[in-house]
Amino acid sequence: MGKRYIDADALKDKMQTRHEDLARDYGDYDNYVMGFHDALELLENTPTADVQEVKHGKWEHYGEYCQCSNCEHVTEDYCIDGDNKSWYYTALPNYCSNCGYKMDLEENENEH
Repeated sequence: MGKRYIDADALKDKMQTRHEDLARDYGDYDNYVMGFHDALELLENTPTADVQEVKHGKWEHYGEYCQCSNCEHVTEDYCIDGDNKSWYYTALPNYCSNCGYKMDLEENENEH
């Protein structure tokens, strides 16, 4: 399994709530409750990764060019859907060079 980034604070809050429920029901020194406590400490002391949230967008037709659905930056690449005679298609960039949005949304999808 590859790396997966999670909201550690949200997970910690849920685990803390569960830990409090278990401690109330079984006491602080129950093995299961103590295991939850150890897991919470482990989560708290685990180093964080330097990651950046990926924003998604799409290229939209703007005359013979395309523009970013987020910042309206116009790419210098021609935006041609395809020519049946020559089979010429333009490969648009995967990312907007102005705002960094990943251009992977389909025409009917909205940005996040």
